Amino acid sequence: MKAAGSALAIVAAIAGFFVGFAVWGVRYCGGLTPDYPATGTLRRDLCRGTSGDFVNAGIVVAWLLAAAAPLLGSYWSRRRATVWPLVVCATVGATPLVAIAILAYTLPQN
Repeated sequence: MKAAGSALAIVAAIAGFFVGFAVWGVRYCGGLTPDYPATGTLRRDLCRGTSGDFVNAGIVVAWLLAAAAPLLGSYWSRRRATVWPLVVCATVGATPLVAIAILAYTLPQN
């Protein structure tokens, strides 16, 4: 269970970076492109300014949660001698990343 928790934590850290940087930052917000959100749009509110900073902070927190949750689940699994805490913690940790990825693909671009 210790190896599974460590492996899930590494996979979650890589997936969190991909979702936070590539899917949200580049695809939705246009971070590496000249595509700049128009003023007054939801995209600009979520990507720039103070509200954009809060959204970006939430993405970083989701990334850290996804990476730390399997480690915590692995610890609980070893103490209780069952696999369920690892499964629950990994699922709960990955849920915010999945929600961010879905939002990045479904929110309007304009």
